[in-house]
Amino acid sequence: MDRCERIRDLIADAVSANGGRMPEEVERHIEGCAECSEYLSAVLRDDERLAAMAGSMEESIRRVERLVNNTVKDGKRPAGVMNILRGSGGARSAWWTGCPRMLKPLSAAAAVLLVLWAFSGRLGTGGGSPEAFARAIHNAARAENVVYKETFHIQGACTFSSDVAINRAGVRRSTSDNGDVMLYDFNKGLMLQIPRHADRAELVRSVGRDARRREFDYIKWLSGLHTTSGTFVGCERIGTKETHRYSVDGGKYFTSTVWVDPAANLPVQIERVYECNIDSSVVLPRIALNLADFGGKDNYSRVISISNPNLGIHQIMKVLAAAMTWNVALDESLFSFEPPKGYGIVEREHDDSFEGEKDLTGALSLWAQLSGGSFPEKIGDLADSTVVNGLLIAAYDGDKDPDLELDEAMKAANTLLNGLYFAMQMKIQGVWIYNGRGTGLGDSKKPICWYRNADESIYRVVYGDLRIAGASADELPGRH
Repeated sequence: MDRCERIRDLIADAVSANGGRMPEEVERHIEGCAECSEYLSAVLRDDERLAAMAGSMEESIRRVERLVNNTVKDGKRPAGVMNILRGSGGARSAWWTGCPRMLKPLSAAAAVLLVLWAFSGRLGTGGGSPEAFARAIHNAARAENVVYKETFHIQGACTFSSDVAINRAGVRRSTSDNGDVMLYDFNKGLMLQIPRHADRAELVRSVGRDARRREFDYIKWLSGLHTTSGTFVGCERIGTKETHRYSVDGGKYFTSTVWVDPAANLPVQIERVYECNIDSSVVLPRIALNLADFGGKDNYSRVISISNPNLGIHQIMKVLAAAMTWNVALDESLFSFEPPKGYGIVEREHDDSFEGEKDLTGALSLWAQLSGGSFPEKIGDLADSTVVNGLLIAAYDGDKDPDLELDEAMKAANTLLNGLYFAMQMKIQGVWIYNGRGTGLGDSKKPICWYRNADESIYRVVYGDLRIAGASADELPGRH
């Protein structure tokens, strides 16, 4: 437990037991910690709201207690509780209609929590902190790690699954059905691939992109997805467990559904659905090459793909994380980026940086070198496997080590995809016209493409010598 977590536990205890009087340790800490100070303010605000509502809730609580007692005795559906919940905000009646059987096992004492739950939506929309309310009232278990089964359903491709475990540090371990292991540390930009039927692991370091100002807390995000951005939909039984279902709107092309165990306030299942842009000319930047293409003996492939679900630059697919189990005993040695005994290791770097126009001109320049001096007929050719794969293999398959040749080819593929990604962004978010067919590198008078952002009036025009100049709409070349 880190320092801030301990302080927040002390705050919750002090609010519930000491009427808001904070221990000296808390007072000293919040003087220098803005986040914990803000957390304390949120807890106190929610506590004040509960106190203010106590009088109006008292009669409702007594009525619910009586109705729950009667229900436990005779098994009848307590319509009176349904009316109380309707009166507490309307939307909660949908929850009640969907889950009448959930009340039967409740004790009379649980009626208090039921009414608090019914009012929690009102508290959460009044400017307070739903997370602080949940922590102060329910003292929900803090998520330290999670394991689950993840299944990918990709349109036009096979369905595949893996067993996933994420530790408290946010390192994700994925074991595929065939036994291959992948480790990801998103904060450090590390990926380790350990193939089952090989004696070599591959460690990839992402470089080029600025480090995040703050580390991404994978576990916190995953466990609180429904709380921070979800809309309550209703109740649903998952296996033997009654769950609350939330819808998370990720925009036009991405949605999530989260099923939550209400007792633990933690997800038991998450489904993510990705749609692609309806414009058929929007191309997913993706290139795959095999080691065998460069004379290697292993049936080993590498894939580079750049996606953006917010823009629909993505494959159509559904990803289901099921049977989620939290706070389990994990062997931390399984999250080590040291390869297992008996494995060698190959280390390489992957450039994650994006430089906009430089990416575009870099991709066009490289294509011209690969193709003998001409630009692609269509901008989508930069990721068309029937065209680009042959160019990359012809350029990099030689007398070197096949691993090194594949590595060089993938670096070139990354350059091509970055340029294509820039073009797709322009196509979706602004204006993009490509006119490079039949043009050779060095033709300074021939415009090969022009584009602009939606909120700009001046176009950027790229010529055959890869210089870029501004132009108004009246100055644009004819489209042909």
